[in-house]
Amino acid sequence: MLEKRIYTAILLFGGLVLALMQLPAALVAYAFLAIASAGIWEWASLAGWSSRRYRLAMVASFAAACVYAVYFYAPQLISDPVSMRPLLGVICFVWLAIAFRIHFSTENLISS
Repeated sequence: MLEKRIYTAILLFGGLVLALMQLPAALVAYAFLAIASAGIWEWASLAGWSSRRYRLAMVASFAAACVYAVYFYAPQLISDPVSMRPLLGVICFVWLAIAFRIHFSTENLISS
């Protein structure tokens, strides 16, 4: 199993380097969005959301947040990277709230 993961990591790293060197920035951003969305799909499964509808809603909300961030923050980000702080704060809060929810729901399962 570890050998398969190592081969996958090498292949993905090669693809990353090739994409960063050859593709325009917009296509690299879309590729990262697709990869991150697949990660969100898997993370939702690990979080215990077995319903496809909930997982799809999570992926769609993540993609919408990314598109929102690019649309509204990209022009300011070039001249002022500090303008991303409010968005990053909201994202960190949401992930923390989800982590607490998962922690306390699994704690209840263990104690019962």
